[in-house]
Amino acid sequence: MLNVALISLATLASTQAHIFPTGTMGPTNPMPTMETAINQDSNARLMSLNSADDFCLYAPPSYGEPIGNVEAEVVAWCTKPRNNARLIPDGTITSVHYQKTPAFVQITAQGDFTKVNVLDGDAGGELDPHGATGEGNPVGGNVTAVLDGQEQSYEEWMSFISSDIFCARVCTNEPVDGWNTATWCEHKLDEMGCGFVMPMEGAYNEGEFENCDADAGFPPGVYPQDDGSYSTFRQHYEGSYTGGDGSVTSYTVGTTVTPSGPATTPAVSNCSPAPSPSNGIDISTPSVNYMAAPTPVALNDVRYDLYLHAAGGAQCLGLGSEPANNAPLAAVDCEDAPKWSIRRGGPSLIRFGPDNNYCIDAGNNEGKIYTCYDNQPNQQLYFTDDDRIAHDGGLCLNDNYGYISFERCTDNNQGQVFSA
Repeated sequence: MLNVALISLATLASTQAHIFPTGTMGPTNPMPTMETAINQDSNARLMSLNSADDFCLYAPPSYGEPIGNVEAEVVAWCTKPRNNARLIPDGTITSVHYQKTPAFVQITAQGDFTKVNVLDGDAGGELDPHGATGEGNPVGGNVTAVLDGQEQSYEEWMSFISSDIFCARVCTNEPVDGWNTATWCEHKLDEMGCGFVMPMEGAYNEGEFENCDADAGFPPGVYPQDDGSYSTFRQHYEGSYTGGDGSVTSYTVGTTVTPSGPATTPAVSNCSPAPSPSNGIDISTPSVNYMAAPTPVALNDVRYDLYLHAAGGAQCLGLGSEPANNAPLAAVDCEDAPKWSIRRGGPSLIRFGPDNNYCIDAGNNEGKIYTCYDNQPNQQLYFTDDDRIAHDGGLCLNDNYGYISFERCTDNNQGQVFSA
């Protein structure tokens, strides 16, 4: 598959912004969840890039077809039981390098990827959220990465895999040095391979496993010129189309002169060794019955599934949209309200009863739910003796005529009282 389009430069802005997707998570695209059931027939298509020992890759659902023939159907394989995806067999991966830059995070890995159904000797292919139909390769695929302590979905990404090498990049911020995420994740160089599109110091050293910070360098195919301008390499492609009158017109895009390499090889820093990805699980006969979701409560943690009634109004705490990351809290009719898994005191997680994978989250002082993490400060909340849901810093969950957010705790404020 080869997509042909011009590369555009981003308008320089004063601040960088995370670029999240605007679509919804589909049935093959679950929320990022750890300890999901082992299912080597899964069609889940959520790829996570979090560290050298916690990541996923896209590979064929079955052995027998080259990547180029099944780009739309590849599925997620992960180093750990997560995302309802397939599990990468131990011994598949022989090196991993994870890099975090101001513009993107990326992973490069080497190994025997025939163990995840890539044909022996297959030179591979490029995967991205666009594809020939605009639905992505794979169709419905999505990616997440951990930044700012939370695992988020991002709009622009790209991935290459062959029988012996894998690389993937998730573009997280824009503008960075004037370029947007689509340019940092330029996906139309699908014949150039990992070393050209995702260069990085030491990223392809065999036998190493490490996490590093890194410089971003330049976007794929962008070259600085002596006069301060930039030139852009476009991959050579020849094609033809048939007009309405039946005549065939040929066209050429790009140049036949291929650069000898990328503009730079960015430097890495603050590297730390990582364990080689290993799950210790015999995939053919797993001996552990893995939960489909994290255990919602610890054995010594007494909780109650209760409605939370806002004393300042006639409604109960619920959601303003379908359950998903960043779904806003809202005041809803109590008969339609969900229960919440909560305990007195804290700090602890307050879980969304219908799906214990989501917790109340105070990030940006917003009232919302997000995937639960035990060590996420935004989710460490107190249910006080006077029925307030409080967060460190003197903030309390506040019902302001149906708008729910974290505001400064004040005395005699019935909008901050949630009786259970």
